[in-house]
Amino acid sequence: MTQHYWGPQRLRRILQSGVFHLYVGKKKKQITIHRALENAFPKKVLESTTIESVDEKLFGRCCEFVYSGDYSDPCPLPGSPGSNSSQSEDNETRCQEEAKGWEPSNLSWNVFHPKGLSLNYGIMQAELSHTPRSGSEGNLSNNPNTSYAAVFLGHADTHRFALRTDWYSLSVLSFYRLLRLLENFTLFEERTGDIVQLLIFVFEESESIKNLENMLRDYIIWNVKILMRNADFKRFLDRNSSLEQAVFRSMWN
Repeated sequence: MTQHYWGPQRLRRILQSGVFHLYVGKKKKQITIHRALENAFPKKVLESTTIESVDEKLFGRCCEFVYSGDYSDPCPLPGSPGSNSSQSEDNETRCQEEAKGWEPSNLSWNVFHPKGLSLNYGIMQAELSHTPRSGSEGNLSNNPNTSYAAVFLGHADTHRFALRTDWYSLSVLSFYRLLRLLENFTLFEERTGDIVQLLIFVFEESESIKNLENMLRDYIIWNVKILMRNADFKRFLDRNSSLEQAVFRSMWN
């Protein structure tokens, strides 16, 4: 996929190509697309003119991608102080003891190690044929009560839809955008709930998405000290014992 720098003639052909309509989401919102761009969508997406199983906001990101080669992030939301589910003082002390002395930068490999990030970005930029524009990660709020859960879930949902429809270029872009956001996201204790929501979506509410699962496993390993302070995260690990074993195996190997 390349960025869409359309010249006047190409743009004129698109605008003069006529349109077709899709009806998206439970409310069957009408979305209009130029016929010249019909082949930019995977065949699975356009099997029917009515697509009730897809959220209209998600499909809007897909259309933006077809027209511009990228898509806009959902907006972060102001959170409420104290909305994070913290553990009791005794339990928190125990969890901190479990992670005492843990230094993730000593790992031989992790996606979030500078070497891992550099390698992954290089591969994805080569696949995309360009460096995607900055999204939310370029202007992150330092307010610990600002929630980025919707932004994380937007990228993950886009990636899941791209995989379901064999939309390779969109799957690469959405993975890239999520990785960039996680890399630059300051994980305040108040924000650990945002990560828990993302983990639940990927590991418990979706079919197996191996590349996201591997990315998030490495994110957990990289940030386990602060994540272990969140009671909901601990309960999530309890429900996903194989992931818990993989995390702590990586820590002690």
